Amino acid sequence: METTTKTTPASGALFTAGTVDFGLDPKHWAVQCGMLDTFKQQPSAVAVCHVPVPSTIAPHPFSQEIIRQSISTPASSTTPVTTATVPVSIQLNPTDVRNYRLIFRILYEKPEDIPFNKIAPPLDGAILGTATSCIGAVLQKQLGLYLQLLQLGNNSQSWDNDNNCMRLGNTEEPYVLHFHGLLRGDPKKRYFGDSSPPLGGPEVGTAVVVQGLDQKVSWAADNNGEEIRTAAKGVAAALAKAAPEDLLGCRFELL
Repeated sequence: METTTKTTPASGALFTAGTVDFGLDPKHWAVQCGMLDTFKQQPSAVAVCHVPVPSTIAPHPFSQEIIRQSISTPASSTTPVTTATVPVSIQLNPTDVRNYRLIFRILYEKPEDIPFNKIAPPLDGAILGTATSCIGAVLQKQLGLYLQLLQLGNNSQSWDNDNNCMRLGNTEEPYVLHFHGLLRGDPKKRYFGDSSPPLGGPEVGTAVVVQGLDQKVSWAADNNGEEIRTAAKGVAAALAKAAPEDLLGCRFELL
């Protein structure tokens, strides 16, 4: 039987956290997409965005193995400054081709490090916000596509009537903070060549409904994943042309 625990975030609101029933199985999709090494092997993976975080922020909420330390000396000072970078995934949604929907998550070293069914600290949101800001700026300049952001979790959230609070995570999908990015432009245009699908989705100015299987449009299933790989390479090629002023100190590791 599934058990629950209550957590109290800084706001004082009560949340119920469902147990991670899949036992942190390394083959579970939520674990595969949440770990740095296994994420890179996904056909839908575009890149890893390494986001700088001042090392003065302590304690770090991330596993020490995954934080890359770098030393730099500002031009106005002779004192070296230590900066940590935190990896953020850039991935095409593998179940919905519309608007070349991107998913952004913080990546971890081990399954037990992934903060499933927990309230994320403000730093997590700031890191994802930094990554998506520079990605949006680059894609707008290089492709003429506008990145529309959504912070979701609908499929893993519900209302707990017994405890009169929100429930995070369920037996099918754990909750973890992540952003969705919808690319808005010409729905009919194939932005990455004839072998890529058209952007799809509704006309600009009309909301994209992302929840519900009846709303989704699948990637082509007859070419062994080539369609989603073509689109992933197209997004990566655009990121490769990023101007330094758009990076906000971030670095792209293209896949």
